[in-house]
Amino acid sequence: MRRRVEWPGNKILIPSAHQSYFTRPAAFGLRRVEDEGLWGTLIPIQAFLETNNNYGCIPKASGVHLANKVHWEKSIDQTVKGKPKNKHPPSDWVALMERGVCSFEQKVRLAQSMGAKAVVVGDYMEQDYEDDPMNIRVWDDISQQDASMPLVMFPDGDASDISIPSCFVIRSSYLELMEFASSGVRVGLYLDASLDGSMWEEVGLLIFFLPSIFALSAILLQNAREAVKRFRERASVYMIKSLPCYRWHSNGTWDRLLPSEIPDQQPTSYALWSMHQMDMVVLYMKLLVHEKSYIDGKWVNALNGQTQPVYNKATNEVLAEVVDQGRQDTEMAIKAAEEAFQTWSKTTPHERHNYLLALFAKIQENAEDFARLIVAENGKAISDARGEVNYANSYVQWFAEEALRIQGYTTPSPNPSNRTTVIRQPVGVAALIAPWNFPLAMITRKVAPALAAGCTTVVKAPHEAPLSALALAYLAEEAGIPKGVINVLVSSRGKNESEMGKALCESTLVDKLSFTGSTRVGKILMGQSVNTLKKFSMELGGNAPFIVFDDADVDAAVSNAVACKFRCGGQTCISANRIYVHEQVHDEFVSKFVERVKKLRVGYGLDENINIGPLVNEASQDKAESHVRAMQKIGSEVVLGGDKGEGLFFEPTVVLVKPGERVPTDDEETFGPVAAIYKFHSEEQVLRLANDVRVGLAGYFFSENVHRCHRVAEALHVGMVGINTGMISSSTMPFGGVMESGFGREGGPTGIHEYLYEKALSFGGI
Repeated sequence: MRRRVEWPGNKILIPSAHQSYFTRPAAFGLRRVEDEGLWGTLIPIQAFLETNNNYGCIPKASGVHLANKVHWEKSIDQTVKGKPKNKHPPSDWVALMERGVCSFEQKVRLAQSMGAKAVVVGDYMEQDYEDDPMNIRVWDDISQQDASMPLVMFPDGDASDISIPSCFVIRSSYLELMEFASSGVRVGLYLDASLDGSMWEEVGLLIFFLPSIFALSAILLQNAREAVKRFRERASVYMIKSLPCYRWHSNGTWDRLLPSEIPDQQPTSYALWSMHQMDMVVLYMKLLVHEKSYIDGKWVNALNGQTQPVYNKATNEVLAEVVDQGRQDTEMAIKAAEEAFQTWSKTTPHERHNYLLALFAKIQENAEDFARLIVAENGKAISDARGEVNYANSYVQWFAEEALRIQGYTTPSPNPSNRTTVIRQPVGVAALIAPWNFPLAMITRKVAPALAAGCTTVVKAPHEAPLSALALAYLAEEAGIPKGVINVLVSSRGKNESEMGKALCESTLVDKLSFTGSTRVGKILMGQSVNTLKKFSMELGGNAPFIVFDDADVDAAVSNAVACKFRCGGQTCISANRIYVHEQVHDEFVSKFVERVKKLRVGYGLDENINIGPLVNEASQDKAESHVRAMQKIGSEVVLGGDKGEGLFFEPTVVLVKPGERVPTDDEETFGPVAAIYKFHSEEQVLRLANDVRVGLAGYFFSENVHRCHRVAEALHVGMVGINTGMISSSTMPFGGVMESGFGREGGPTGIHEYLYEKALSFGGI
């Protein structure tokens, strides 16, 4: 698996206000650009602020103290005549600038005042190299091989007012900066050739004034130098010409440049504008991204000192190095939750209601940031990620209201002198184990009812995608939720994860365990809890049938089947795993279904036009491929897709299952973008096939016959049924399955009961 090269310059991912890094020279040629392409939408800036050709810097001689915000704004107004006040570039852009003669500090403050999300300032290691065009070290990158020492970032004074991430990049050519940005923050650049004037004019002057061997040598060397630089940078120029480019003028206006207007070379500063396409996960949301775990209101490292990388599923780049904890950390979190329970359980429902509404507001405020984070750590498309954030927050809102509806009841006693009352009380400390496929929603679906009921929590975040859980802990802290009420742990697959699971199961301080994941792991957790007899909720694996009867609205069935099957790349527990289509409408359905699937676009999730992102890991990719190959082997027809893509991508695939044969999808979830379509001939047959499994989470069917709708809905052995719809889950309905798909319910009016127990009170002598 390809991993990112850990250059010192990439430390921009963990920005510091007082330190930056040199970057090593790049071996960035034409082939690399063609292979990987560029990300982002570009805005070349003709002059950031046109002040004495100083690249927008306010000269120190002006006497303006740049740390003073009021004076700084006045300086901008004085510098740019006629510039409308508060007129800023489009949002979510990153400034890429040359240092010029002003300081790094001035550059960063200027970019920050203009709304930039981050700044990269570049310069040569030795200015003499740039001034000496005959020095071969300018363009061959030889001189910078060992550049890796830190330098002071803000020599001009206090930088406490600078809040955006920034980095000073020492490079030996513009291609170094291109490599840095491409590898470090995954954005595209348009870079100039850094050569003023016409080469042929210089050649003519040299020939006219210096007809000598020396002049000829100089001409040839200059010619070679420019040829090499232009060759190496030409690929980026051609690629950028296919992207939307904008020019910012000093009067605050923007205009669109046609491809013919985009300069091939121009010595000026440039900026980047993302508009939903730039992967600025850590830079854009630096306050949400945490690498330490959250225990008892503190951000802590693992006691064993271990860490683990979290990868961007689309690019395989390292997003963060999070903690890798074990049993001792888990026991510490359990103790913190148990201590917090003593006071949290005594809060009133109205207090808990208000805390949850405050958390709801924080999530809503950071919704787009959460969506971008989910895209990076999970891989799903941005549209799916935004949907998940809204879905996740709906549980917080729902259970904030449910906290006010915790009610008891009375029952008549056979003894006339007695009265019987039943009250509901919080269970205690709840261990919550969440999956990676919905890294935010599966946690709020557990945390929100637990807190509403008066329980405290220990959350085990999924190691594949832990950043959303840690971000939620941060927002809970911001919402004022007391320490110890929410604790978040992270462990890697293997020994540490096993120790953490055992600690949660074996602890007598943990009274409740809620798990979402595979049936296999669910059984292991129950076995490990046999000596402590906890209250359990289990949402385990599924194998959802999707049935299209002969009286169905085929167009509606196709639309819903595509959404149900390929949402989040097929990596949902209620994804349609077996699509049964009646023989009378089979061909029509397949034809329309395939045409719809062909229109699905696979790629990096931050692209607004993408429908399907990468799978979570190589094992998921291998499983999808093995299912397809096994179906092919017994004679099933692959009518679309069926192959792995680059990295962790897999083609949207449609397979027509050979009648009468048993295939892998009959027995297990594919959990990937593979649609297996079966043909059936009767209601009795399809119900027998649909129920021929040991799991029963969700099922779907399409029919216009109201009598059939009742019959089939009751006959399917599942916990949830979608009737003429492929989208069933919401915070207002109980989510859960039967048989080996688990027990207990999340959401709906009964969801909070999973974290409460009934206590009967019998009053005598009345």
